[in-house]
Amino acid sequence: MASVSEVKEYLAHWFQLGKGVIFSKSGHKLLPHPVFEGTHFSAIFEDYWQQILDTKEDCYLDGTEQSIKELLASTWDIMDCSRCTLPVPVNQGHCVSSLCPCADIPLWPNLELPLPKIPSNNERYLSQIQSRLQEKEEEKLEESKMRDSL
Repeated sequence: MASVSEVKEYLAHWFQLGKGVIFSKSGHKLLPHPVFEGTHFSAIFEDYWQQILDTKEDCYLDGTEQSIKELLASTWDIMDCSRCTLPVPVNQGHCVSSLCPCADIPLWPNLELPLPKIPSNNERYLSQIQSRLQEKEEEKLEESKMRDSL
C-alpha cells in the first residue's frame, strides 16, 4: 500500500506538470500553484491536499483511473515510470495495465528541462550527514581505545 506521504509526493510531481486532481461528481479541479515554497509544500498545496483527504467524493489525478482513496486504501504502490521516471501508481501483484499520466503530455519526457521535484530541507539533510560522520568518528575512537588497551 502506498503511504500517505508517497501519494502526496506523487501528486506534487504531477501538479508541477499541470495535471490537476478532478472530483468525479462535481467536476471541480484542483491545481495548486505554487506547489512548494522554499523547503516546504505551499499553503495552497497543503489546503488542497487536506480537501482531497477530507472529501467523500472520488477524485483522480487527471489522466488516471485510480482514485486517490484507492491509492491510500488498497494494494497500490507508487513507483517510477520507466519512460519518464516520475511516480506512477502500480497495483501490487498485477501487470502494469494503465498508462503513465505522462502519456498525454506533448513532448514529454524532455530531459533538457528540470524534472518536477519535491521540496527538500537541505539543512536537515546536511545535519543528518554530519551526525552520521560524528557517529563514525566516535566509533573509530572507541575501536582505537580498545586496541590500545590490549
